[in-house]
Amino acid sequence: WNEIIYGGRDEVLSGWQGGYQMPAPPSEDDLPEGAEQATDQYGQKRWIPDSYTNRWTPNPNFGTPVQESETVVTDPVTGETVTPEGTPAGTSPTVATSDGLTNADGEESAKGILTRLIKAYGLPLSLVDFMSDEIIEGTSEIGIIQKLREREEYKTRFPGMAKRAAAGFNAINETTYLELEDGYRAALIAAKLPATFYDTEADFAELIGGDVSAPEFQRRVNLAYEAAGAADPETLNQLEELYGVDQSKLAAIYLDPTRAKDIVQHEREFRTAQMSAGVVRALGSGLSKTAAERLEKAAVRTSDMAKLAGSRGLTSSLLGESGLTTDQIALGTLGMDSGSTQQIESTIENRRARLAGRSGMYADSTGIRGLGATGT
Repeated sequence: WNEIIYGGRDEVLSGWQGGYQMPAPPSEDDLPEGAEQATDQYGQKRWIPDSYTNRWTPNPNFGTPVQESETVVTDPVTGETVTPEGTPAGTSPTVATSDGLTNADGEESAKGILTRLIKAYGLPLSLVDFMSDEIIEGTSEIGIIQKLREREEYKTRFPGMAKRAAAGFNAINETTYLELEDGYRAALIAAKLPATFYDTEADFAELIGGDVSAPEFQRRVNLAYEAAGAADPETLNQLEELYGVDQSKLAAIYLDPTRAKDIVQHEREFRTAQMSAGVVRALGSGLSKTAAERLEKAAVRTSDMAKLAGSRGLTSSLLGESGLTTDQIALGTLGMDSGSTQQIESTIENRRARLAGRSGMYADSTGIRGLGATGT
């Protein structure tokens, strides 16, 4: 477990000779980003220090009843510690007096250190005996690690390792793997997504196998949350119309790192859909994919689409004159296409001229009627 292989856990080796030194307890200021400490009705914390690394980790017992432990009292006559029934504490035939995790002096044994390590990595405790046997046989540290990584128990716990290798990504150590899982969990918690949503080891394996960093996953979660839970219906309609994105699968699409498009492309598509949705609200119908993407690339704000509402009448056709398209109005009004701008100006002038002509005719008619009435 040296620095190269386990990224800082080389204290395990020194622990076999000189006793393991537990890292300093973490402060609640060091909780994963976006995580909040809480206490359930049983007095249990949502986040607890890992028993081996002293890093914050989710409490698996949070929200479940606390199992009552054996109550012990001191006999006032003999001074002996006993249970309420009078049985000496710790002498139950079902309780072992020693588990081999400490030596005669109370110091943590090599087996105890291995047990802590195996627990910290979420591996089955059956591997403790395997590793102990390898140590007794004189297998080197590197040899033990190599054999461990070939075991099915290891592959089941760290499936992302094989996926990374198959995809051609650089190998990572187990510490980095665990830190990535912690980062993914923190992102899900911050987004207040359901506890059972996309948080299994198999789900995380896809992310790790796809070389998705914790910050990138945070962006994916934010986008999935906005698209699946916070976006307005028209934006979702435009997203499906422009890109064929199934609304019922939005979250899975954005969180899945195996999709061909990267998160940046997904974000651009979502902004483009928002742009077209704004045009729908202003003009009654959306933009073409080409026009919407032009506006997105130009960093036009979605709020600017409201400015188009005053031109809604230009989309209507008049006798002998066709209305303008939403693409022409949006691109022309926002200065993105000179030809569209000229078309808007020309249409407005033509309609003003026609309106002015009608107003003159009415005025003349009114005047004639007025004159006729006066002369009667």
